[in-house]
Amino acid sequence: RLLSSSSITDDTTCQLRLCLFLGAVRDMSSAENRLLQSVCRKQLIPLVGIRLGPVPEFTSKILSVVAFHQAHGRLGHAVLRLWKQKHDQEQSRMMDSSRKRSLTTMTSTSGDEGTTKRSTLHVVIVLPLLKKQVSYSLQDRSATLWKLVRIIVCTLWRSKLASSSSSSSRTPSHLLRNRMSLVFQDRTMVTIEQDEWVQSLAEQHRAAPSEYQILKALCEKLNDVPNNKGLSPFDDILNDATVCWYLDTSGDPKRCIASHLYGRKDSGNDNCSGNIVLIMNLMDDKRDAAEDTSTRLESTRKIAKQIVRSAQTRGISTLKKKCSLMVAAGQDKEGLAVTMIQHFLYQNRLIPSLQAFTR
Repeated sequence: RLLSSSSITDDTTCQLRLCLFLGAVRDMSSAENRLLQSVCRKQLIPLVGIRLGPVPEFTSKILSVVAFHQAHGRLGHAVLRLWKQKHDQEQSRMMDSSRKRSLTTMTSTSGDEGTTKRSTLHVVIVLPLLKKQVSYSLQDRSATLWKLVRIIVCTLWRSKLASSSSSSSRTPSHLLRNRMSLVFQDRTMVTIEQDEWVQSLAEQHRAAPSEYQILKALCEKLNDVPNNKGLSPFDDILNDATVCWYLDTSGDPKRCIASHLYGRKDSGNDNCSGNIVLIMNLMDDKRDAAEDTSTRLESTRKIAKQIVRSAQTRGISTLKKKCSLMVAAGQDKEGLAVTMIQHFLYQNRLIPSLQAFTR
């Protein structure tokens, strides 16, 4: 039914049925948008355009963001607020055409992203594997390797990244540098730089590479990495870090940072930049524990804790307790966690919330 802006209540959100339309692979065309508008108008269904963030993303990552906001009870309220704002503005424009010009001017000139410092998100994945166990052979691919591919894509790729990497504009995406380090059981480590890795594959016509292509490129990179000789690789991980975060994806509400993130408005350019080292074990659920030994599971956790202790020794801020994002069961925990952390970083919400946790 067609809502009026004055009729929106908490009960409205409980009864809300949202239908999300978005382009897959490409954006919706003008003709498709006009058709959707026509159908909604005839059926008296409210229609509002939404933007989930300032950075173009793959459809799969957009749906992950939608699922996260819905799971935390935020999506319906936000859509209703946007629709109410749109409805009220349309009513005002009908009453006063001069107000339309002033609203347009305010929208086009608000916000200044040019002075924000660049942040770094360094995702560190501790694997329950030896370097030689990474393989692109189909018969050797395990659940762990599948999750590894997924988190590599979520960390290093986004929509239109390869085509815009040479741009000099200081958009939100250019204000975040993404890096990734893989730490193996023998403490051999390889670090992947976003621009170098993505551009290299793009030059091979792999702008959106397959699982096979990513694993093959990773194996080629690992061939150039010497085995660890007993030296700690953690210095390379922690250089220039300002916050070290050992992420818990178990969903413990007592350690959830989401309420801090949602309760905090975009604070502009004040204390919103930093260099985050995000540590995750890629073997953290019952299925993996059943497939591998408990010794291997404990080893991944031990390595992650050693990185945290090294950060503390260096005087780097660390979260007092493992902090969760309350990712729902059955979802791609690691990939979704990285997607949401990037999402909140682009909106200048994450750094202040982490600073509050480390105090």
